[in-house]
Amino acid sequence: MTDGNGARDFFAATLYEAIPQPFVALDAESRFIYVNAKAGAILGREPASLLGRTVWDEFPDARKRPFAGAYEQVKATKLPVLADGCFAPWECECTSRLYPCDGGVLVIFAEGVSLDQRKTHGVELSRYLRAVLDTTPECIKVVGRDGTLLDMNVAGISLIGAPSFDAIAGICIYPAVVEHDRDAVRRAIEAACNGERSNVEFEIETFTGKRCRLESRIGPLRDESGVIIAALCMTRDVTQVRANEERLRESEARFRRLVERAPLGSFLNDADLNAQALSWATHTANLRIHRTTHERPQVRFDRDERVLLRPLPLWRYRSLVLTPATSTVPAAPSPPPTFPISRSSFRTTRPFRTS
Repeated sequence: MTDGNGARDFFAATLYEAIPQPFVALDAESRFIYVNAKAGAILGREPASLLGRTVWDEFPDARKRPFAGAYEQVKATKLPVLADGCFAPWECECTSRLYPCDGGVLVIFAEGVSLDQRKTHGVELSRYLRAVLDTTPECIKVVGRDGTLLDMNVAGISLIGAPSFDAIAGICIYPAVVEHDRDAVRRAIEAACNGERSNVEFEIETFTGKRCRLESRIGPLRDESGVIIAALCMTRDVTQVRANEERLRESEARFRRLVERAPLGSFLNDADLNAQALSWATHTANLRIHRTTHERPQVRFDRDERVLLRPLPLWRYRSLVLTPATSTVPAAPSPPPTFPISRSSFRTTRPFRTS
């Protein structure tokens, strides 16, 4: 028994026709191997007339539409992809979900779902979700594979200094990232759109010209059917944290240089470490019996060693200069010195002789 497609598996054909969405199956050579009735109605063709034919030959305009890029992406990554529109010969407000299967591609059309409806369905599903996003202290944003900003919460808008989301909606986020970090952010976004999760740290320049260091966790954002539609980024500002770490490193380096240049030996006194050492000595080392003395170390120390460790008196070593001994009895005052004076008459003085 066969159906209108010529399929011999009646049960498979019954399942394909029972699918509520339009369904198309393509083989590895892009040829139609099944088209259900709903898909035939959208494409305007009889399902049986498409079997064995190539999708690009029957619908050449599809090469210029997003469906073509999504098709190549599925073939390359082997991961489901969501595309805007389909390969119908006219414009329609549907979306195509593409799934890899045995080298080929399965395509399910979502009728009557516009691009705007799809964007709001994931992030703005309800007011409750919107309130949760806007009250989160971290920056949360939704970014497309090409870097297009699709959504951002209030914390993110404040972080980058933007006046409102309407002012930044649809822009590319890559130019805001400094040049030496830009490739790393781009690779993380593309990896998230391929189903991978990653952490990346980078620097940006805000709308006010301020430099900020950010740390971001990036992962895939999926719709209700599991198809990746964008990258979800949770970002926090680590500018002050990194500045504090740098100041701490500089302080440690300065202290190390001072210690190395000090003329005397230096050591650090850690009260917590001393407490741990005392606890270890009391509860671990001193509970053990010495193999030679057959007694605990603390017992021997208290009995034999403690008395030997008394500090020496300091008064004998106050000065290294010898000084004479001093007496407590005050010395008698010495008499003033006297000089004898001889007196003679002026007449007895001999006159000077002149020649």
